[in-house]
Amino acid sequence: MEKDNHIINLWDFLDKIQKLFDTYISDNTYSVKCEVSRFKQVWTYFYFDLVEYDENWKIKAKIKWTLFDISQMYRFLKWVSISDPSDLIWKKIVINWKANFHKDYWFSFNILSFDIEYFLWDALVQKQKIIEELEKLNLLTKNKNLKYSYPPFNIAIISSENSEWLRDFISILNNEKVNYSISPFYSNIHWDKSIPDILKSINSIIKENNIYRKNNLDWESKENKFDFIAIVRWWGGSEWMNWANNADIVKLLANVDIPIITAIWHTSDNSLLDLIAKFPCKTPSEWAKIIINIYEKYHNTIKDYTIQINWKIELKILQLKADLKQCFNNIDNLIKWKIVRLDTELNRNYQSINTNILSKKHVYQVGLNNYFNIFNNIKLLINKNSEELNLLDYKIKSLLKLQITNLKNNLNQTYKIIQQNNYETVLNRGYSLVLDEKNKVTKELKVGSEYFLKTKDWEYEILVKGKK
Repeated sequence: MEKDNHIINLWDFLDKIQKLFDTYISDNTYSVKCEVSRFKQVWTYFYFDLVEYDENWKIKAKIKWTLFDISQMYRFLKWVSISDPSDLIWKKIVINWKANFHKDYWFSFNILSFDIEYFLWDALVQKQKIIEELEKLNLLTKNKNLKYSYPPFNIAIISSENSEWLRDFISILNNEKVNYSISPFYSNIHWDKSIPDILKSINSIIKENNIYRKNNLDWESKENKFDFIAIVRWWGGSEWMNWANNADIVKLLANVDIPIITAIWHTSDNSLLDLIAKFPCKTPSEWAKIIINIYEKYHNTIKDYTIQINWKIELKILQLKADLKQCFNNIDNLIKWKIVRLDTELNRNYQSINTNILSKKHVYQVGLNNYFNIFNNIKLLINKNSEELNLLDYKIKSLLKLQITNLKNNLNQTYKIIQQNNYETVLNRGYSLVLDEKNKVTKELKVGSEYFLKTKDWEYEILVKGKK
C-alpha cells in the first residue's frame, strides 16, 4: 500500500505535464534553424524530416514534422522563388515555432512563420563565401579555361551504379561513330551521406591520373589519362543535391587539370559545381552532344589541315618541277658552252703542235743539207786521194746511210707519235682529257679542286673528293 502512495493516475500525470509545459514553454516562440533531409506530400499534407548535422556529417538531431496548412508553405515558396517543395531538401531554413501540449492530442508544433530573409541570406552567403574563396585561389574559372584533348576520349564517370542513362549515352555516341572509352567510378550520389563517396571517387581519379603522368614518358601520348571527368545523376530534381554546392567537392574538382562535365538533372538553379565546370549540362544526352561536337570539330580541323597540307605539297611540287626544268636548261647551256670552249682550245693546241712539227722538220732539213754539204766536200777530198778516198767514201757512205736511216726512223717515229697524240685521235680511241680551270691538260689532280673531263662527245665538270 505504501507503494501506491507514489502512483498517480494518467490524467493527473498529463495534467502535471500540461502545467509544466504551459509554465515554461507554451508562451514562448522559438526560431529553429535546421535542414530539410526528406520530403513527402500526401494529398494536402506535407511531411518533412528536419535534421541537424555535426562537422563530420553525422546526424546530431532529427525530428519528423507535418505541415497541415499548405497555403503557408506555398507563400513561403513563392517568396523564395521555389516552385517545387522538394527543392527545399538540403537547404537550411529557420522556422518560427510555438510548441503546445494537449492531454488529448499530446505534443504539437504550431508554425507561426518561415524566416524568408534568413533562408535567402544564408543560401546566398554560403554560396558567395565559396565563390570568393575560389576566386582567391584562382580556381573559379580554371576548369573553364582548360583545353580538352584529342580523340579517342577516355572519360572518367562519377555516377551511381545504374545502366539506364549509360545505355542512352552509349547509343548516341555509337550512332555518331565517336571513338571513346569509359572508366566508371561508382558513387552514392542520390541519397544522404553521398559527400564522402563522391570525394573518394574524385581522389581515386586524381590518383590514377597522377600515376599515369608519372610513368608515361612517351611524348606522343596524352598528358592525362582521362580527357574528361563527368559527374552524372540519371534522375531526380533538387532532391539530395547538397553535395553539388559542397565546398570540399567543388574546390577539389576546380583544382583538377581535367575538364569537368556535369549532367545532374538540376534545373531550378545553377549549383557551384555547374559554375566551375567546363561543360555544365542538364542531362546525359546533352553531354553526349557536346562530346559529339568536340569530336566533329576535331575531325573537321584535321580535314582542313589535310586539305591545306595537300595543297601546299602540290604547289611545292610544281615549284620544284619548274626549278628542275630551269636547272636542266642551265646545265645543258653550260655543257654546250664548255664543249665549244674545249673545242676552241683543242684547235689552238693542234695548231701549236703542227707549228712545232714544221719547225722541227725545218731543223732536220737544215741538218740534212749540212750533211750533204759535208759529203760533197769529203767527196772532193776523196777524188784527190783515190784509195783513201774510196775507203773513206765507203765508210762515209756507210755512216751516212746508217745515220740517214736512223734519222728517217726517228722522223717517222716522231711523226707517228705526233699523229697518235692528236687530241681527236686520242678521244676517238676512248681516252679522255683532263683540263684545269685554265683549259690546259693536266697530269695531277688536287683534292677539292674542280676540273673538266673531255671525251669524244661530251665535256663533264668534275670535283675531286679524295685519293685512294
